[in-house]
Amino acid sequence: MTILTRALIEARLPLTVAAGAQPATVPEAELRRDMQRILDQRHTADGLWVFAYGALIWDDGVAHDAARAGTLEGLVRRYCIWDNRNRGTVAQPALTLGLDRRPGACAGVAFHLAEGTVQEALWTVWEQEMSGGYYNAEWVDAATEAGPVAAITFIADPRHPLYAGTLPDSEVVDLLAAGVGPGGTAASYLLQTADALRRWGVPDPALERYEAEVARRLGPERG
Repeated sequence: MTILTRALIEARLPLTVAAGAQPATVPEAELRRDMQRILDQRHTADGLWVFAYGALIWDDGVAHDAARAGTLEGLVRRYCIWDNRNRGTVAQPALTLGLDRRPGACAGVAFHLAEGTVQEALWTVWEQEMSGGYYNAEWVDAATEAGPVAAITFIADPRHPLYAGTLPDSEVVDLLAAGVGPGGTAASYLLQTADALRRWGVPDPALERYEAEVARRLGPERG
């Protein structure tokens, strides 16, 4: 059986492609206003938690002083957003992960941002996640082994034009196997996310199924 690896991906796909037409982004002033609105809703002055379910787990973008594996109920990690800015382009969109409201649960990682660093640390995350406009930032209750925590997370906005809804698995796999953008390949995003969840002890069977199918699409590694 062919296994999805970085070497296989790099042998089959370009590392990146030029963006071409630029996707729409949310103005910085609006981003900062919305971030402050969320911060104004917190109930403690002891930092805050951010719940990560995709790239935030592994891309070292969250400056934190503690991290815990956690679970959200009533939200499911799905490839439900068209990606026209990172692992795809405006001309050839791929897919990226979002949290979708539906029965089930999502395992991920809760990162704690220390008080005194909250504004700067959260802005780095906020700019990355919210500039495309296809997420809603919300407070959620994450269950962890050390007890529940109130955390900010980023939920797919079903009203946004880039919300993809529910696509057939075969189409999802085709898009993940072919998607490339300025940020790299959709296949490497899949691999890194699935690997990160395994390292945290919370593997995602759906992502692992996609890994196997994408590897099959790309074909056996040669050499």
